[in-house]
Amino acid sequence: MQENRPIRVVHLSTSYTGGAGIAARRLNAKLNDLGIDSSFYAHDKRQYVCQSKEFKIKKNFIFLLARYFATILSKLTLRVSFFSIYSAPGLSIKSIENFYYDKNTILHVHNWFNLFSHRQIKKLCSSGLPLIFTLHDDRLLTGGCHSTLSCSNYLRSCNACPEFKNSMNRIISKNANNFERLFIEPQTKIKFIAPSKYIKNKAMESSILKKQNIEFIPNFLGDSLSLTGSTEKICQSNEVITVGIANINYQDPLKGGDFVLDLIKIIEEKALPIRLVFLNKFQDDSKNLFWNQIDCLLVPSRGDNSPNVIHESKSYGIPFIGTEVGGIPELATKDIDILISLSNLNSESILLAIEQMRRNTSSVIDHDKIKKSLFLYSKDSIKNLLALYQEVLNSSE
Repeated sequence: MQENRPIRVVHLSTSYTGGAGIAARRLNAKLNDLGIDSSFYAHDKRQYVCQSKEFKIKKNFIFLLARYFATILSKLTLRVSFFSIYSAPGLSIKSIENFYYDKNTILHVHNWFNLFSHRQIKKLCSSGLPLIFTLHDDRLLTGGCHSTLSCSNYLRSCNACPEFKNSMNRIISKNANNFERLFIEPQTKIKFIAPSKYIKNKAMESSILKKQNIEFIPNFLGDSLSLTGSTEKICQSNEVITVGIANINYQDPLKGGDFVLDLIKIIEEKALPIRLVFLNKFQDDSKNLFWNQIDCLLVPSRGDNSPNVIHESKSYGIPFIGTEVGGIPELATKDIDILISLSNLNSESILLAIEQMRRNTSSVIDHDKIKKSLFLYSKDSIKNLLALYQEVLNSSE
């Protein structure tokens, strides 16, 4: 039996914010608390103040220019679809290889959109260096899209994308074919983490990752949040129900921003006893104020994996209303949370669900049941992750 080796982990993500960035930062903090040499790197943001063992990827004019053009192209593709097929490099392959100055180093990639190009992903995976990808979205399963929605082409190949034609379709086909050739045989030095059972099953069925071992390891929430919060707060039927919403980007149909905009208009026009509160209006040090004032959380996504915001709501014992898509159903607490089918998702069905939640919460909600379901879902995340790190390191000897 091989002895455990010292571990050094470098987490890479496009941004400090967003689901992937937040999950990576929480994991980075936890690993350091455990005495593991772990660091987090993301693109430089002026407004962001790095926490302990967090670093900014310095700006480079060439890469900034590449990102600028990729952003323009992305906006063009987003006019016809929910995704972008372009990803620009944010740092050089040499810079990436420099992270491996210690033989016990593992590179853990969380979100690589506009951090790596598809060509760089190919080079990195062919390098033989220890590497882990967390599948926060679908990009490694397809020719570039980060959410396949109802499209099933990824099961066979993305050679004929129904959303794009001509030259754009050729780019998608090339990306998908390169990934298929890259992962045609089982990998030992490259591992894939699925933060939901949904994305694990999807990866195992895909034409690209079907031969790889996909580990189901839920996102680590953080000791400071897990199993905390009030167990007494209720909403009386004659009171205004306060609904929390994480997303406020009305231009983002994937996350249901258009539904939220409609809700605001209907609530104002009909003077409904519903109060909407938005999480991104709160600073990091005041997020508890958000959770302590809402009666339920609303997640009206058209497509999603394992939303951090639902994990957070469950840690406070707060019920949620969500769409029956992606990994959201597996997070629902039986007889408490409410799911809306994607085919029935509209402003009216959301309002009906809110009214149902009001009736449900006219008496005390079993907050402890909600917290316990989260604990059972993700209790072994860190243990399983550390075991996976050791497996990757041992395979590189």
